[in-house]
Amino acid sequence: MAQEFRWAFIGTGTLAKKVITEITASGRHRVVSAYSRNRENLVSFCEPYGIYAARSVEDAVKTADIDAVYISVTNEVHYEVCRFCIEHGKNVLLEKPFTINARETKELQMLAKTKGVYLAEAMWTWYSDVPNKVREIVLSGKLGRIKSVFMSYSKNSIGYAPRVSDPAKGGGAVLDIGIYPIAYAYRLFGYPKSIICKGDVRDGIDYGEMIEFVYDGFTVKMDISIIESNGEACVIEGENGILVNPGFHYAEPAVLKTGDEIKIIEGRKGYLQEFDTVADEIRQGKTESTFIPPEMTYDCMRILDECRKQMNLVYPFEV
Repeated sequence: MAQEFRWAFIGTGTLAKKVITEITASGRHRVVSAYSRNRENLVSFCEPYGIYAARSVEDAVKTADIDAVYISVTNEVHYEVCRFCIEHGKNVLLEKPFTINARETKELQMLAKTKGVYLAEAMWTWYSDVPNKVREIVLSGKLGRIKSVFMSYSKNSIGYAPRVSDPAKGGGAVLDIGIYPIAYAYRLFGYPKSIICKGDVRDGIDYGEMIEFVYDGFTVKMDISIIESNGEACVIEGENGILVNPGFHYAEPAVLKTGDEIKIIEGRKGYLQEFDTVADEIRQGKTESTFIPPEMTYDCMRILDECRKQMNLVYPFEV
């Protein structure tokens, strides 16, 4: 049995709490140290697991015997925290959205390559089975010529965490949840020929947007919102059949209908699947993720940049 994979956690908010509960229960992962700007939250996060409550990012990643750093801080500091870890030779799993813009993403990827360390985006969807099986079906041509695609990620999630509605933390819909349908469409169909984005921008953030990716012969239309509740769905219609995935970002089961045949597509999912995969890749000496290739992360950040440009969405720290 492999030794426990040892992590430093930078960021101890809502997501980190979900992650640590799942991965430590497996016995395959141990969080050795953690750091958060909120000392009270940090201590309450660390105590149940016997984790060292570090005094700084440097303290968390340099004083502990760790294999990798998991970063789930607020969006506006992704770049600086990740850069620090890479510069100190640490493998990094960085939460989505990877950075605020594509330029920052490229800089981190180039630095990681120079340092020879592992760097990947924690886009848990694509470490799961169902999305990869859906991709295989689409690329195989089983659906025939694609006629149309509709994706919705519209949930009243503005209260999920304070950062979601805070422009000073890079909040808003497109960076927080829009990245999921954007990455899904990109992974299935590649970079679009053109992008159209019309958003609801108020109070320094985007509350939602309609995004359209134009490809040869079809479009992908996306409905994204953090204040509406139109639900989550992915519907891919081809000339030979239709594929429906109601919970695509959760990697929930999908349904494929071709002719008279109906097939349920299901498989493993969750944070543990993601962290097990990353640990295995690092142990194998890899420096890039097989499931989230660096070009995917970079291209999706370019798409986010274009959407923000069309919405004229600029954060206070960018001015």
